[in-house]
Amino acid sequence: DYTFPADPHEAVESDFAALDALYAGRKAYYGDFHAHSNSGGTSDGHTTPEAWLEAMPALHMDFIGLMDHRQERHMYLDSFDSDHFIYGSEPAGLWLEPELDCHYLMLFQDRGGLERVLNRFPDVFEFEGGTEGHFKYIRIERDRFLQVRDAVLEEGGAFVNAHPKQQIQSEDLADFYFGDGTAIEVIYTCKYD
Repeated sequence: DYTFPADPHEAVESDFAALDALYAGRKAYYGDFHAHSNSGGTSDGHTTPEAWLEAMPALHMDFIGLMDHRQERHMYLDSFDSDHFIYGSEPAGLWLEPELDCHYLMLFQDRGGLERVLNRFPDVFEFEGGTEGHFKYIRIERDRFLQVRDAVLEEGGAFVNAHPKQQIQSEDLADFYFGDGTAIEVIYTCKYD
């Protein structure tokens, strides 16, 4: 099991007027695909799902992806509002060759997609199932990792290299490119003291 350093995410106020102008006559949805919650279990966020829902109007947010680490527990809570929260998790990719580590997001349209992927790869996640839904991170071959990516895409999900700036340990950017149909987080609003 591997533990990464604390994540310094912080919400910042932004002026979306220019973006709104691009969507004149259409509805633009604003949100964050990569947030965490304080939902018990192995969650490592500071904000409860209830507090996220309460804060969303003031933040002008329509949706939030709660991507808690090592679990799917947050998706079974009564406070998980599928109209405002995106189903998913943020596992760690631990590769044997090259020996690199990263975090990635698996986002789904329903919680069943995540469960099916976790169950399909017992050698990767050691998924315990159930409403607690804990799993581990296992060091695997990069090819096996890419099979997980393919399974997420087959489920209609999204696969994202989360915060690569914090994880890049190689001079070869191809080591952190997960293939067609995947994304890399590129917008950062972190504030460091």
